[in-house]
Amino acid sequence: SEAKKAPSSRLASCVFVWDSGCGDEAERAAVHANMGASEVRCTTPSSMSGLPGIVNITVRYFASPPHLDVHTGQQFRFERSPSLEDVTPVAVWRGKAIRLRGLDFAPAYSMRCRLRSSVTARAQRVVEVAAEVSTTEELACTVPPNFLVGSAFVSVTANG
Repeated sequence: SEAKKAPSSRLASCVFVWDSGCGDEAERAAVHANMGASEVRCTTPSSMSGLPGIVNITVRYFASPPHLDVHTGQQFRFERSPSLEDVTPVAVWRGKAIRLRGLDFAPAYSMRCRLRSSVTARAQRVVEVAAEVSTTEELACTVPPNFLVGSAFVSVTANG
């Protein structure tokens, strides 16, 4: 017997459907899908409403009607993006910790500090290090021992 082949990945997208909880679908966002033999990969859109919430994920084949929608039964939870208000100390040795204060740090998620050296573009370096979350408003990160000496831009990220 001949196996059926999935439609071309160029024709597939992931549709994120915001579930308002009232039975009506308030908002949709579609992004290109990368399809492998046994998986579908999509980059999530930025939070659709700006608020935390759960979206249902559908894989849609064909860009124009008639669409073929495959409801995955999978959901994705959007969280508020973390914001940074303060970094202490303002100067630190490599290998030592910095403390960051802000909002919406999520202890349950993989929080990371992103350090970008402020030297010339040719020598510029960006590293991410794991954050140790104390509260939703405070976390700590250790500056890597091999990080370039000089000023750095600091940001926080949750789940990439």
